[in-house]
Amino acid sequence: MRTREVIPSIAWIILGVMICLGSTSMRLGSLSSPGPGLFPFIIGCVMILVSISQAIVYAFKKSETGHFWQNREGVKGVIIVLVLLSFYALALMHLGFSLCTFLFFVAILKTLGRKSWNYALSTALIVSFFSYMVFAVWLKINLPKGPLGI
Repeated sequence: MRTREVIPSIAWIILGVMICLGSTSMRLGSLSSPGPGLFPFIIGCVMILVSISQAIVYAFKKSETGHFWQNREGVKGVIIVLVLLSFYALALMHLGFSLCTFLFFVAILKTLGRKSWNYALSTALIVSFFSYMVFAVWLKINLPKGPLGI
């Protein structure tokens, strides 16, 4: 058992439960007419499920030597993600949600995932399309529009 990985998973489970409980104080609504608490409730449930699965995986995994921060590739990956997220936040109002999300996922998949161009472009296109459909069409959230008007 790797206790140092199980304990953070338990903390995330507790945070997910708190988010779910807090979101029930707002109106959840239904899938056809979502209330302000539905999205946080879903996020809290996903956090709980992912954390439980991580806790189970780490509970039965043998201990490994070394730490994430001792690995140069791990630190490089964290820095890349922070830089890309910063550019995403800065470019969002200028390029718009769809284009910015597409470029962000291409960059992540090419730099960290080391995926082929076909895979990176098609996956980024699918993710940005479905993100747009969920937020703009289904939830009717006003997203930043870029030079393309989408």
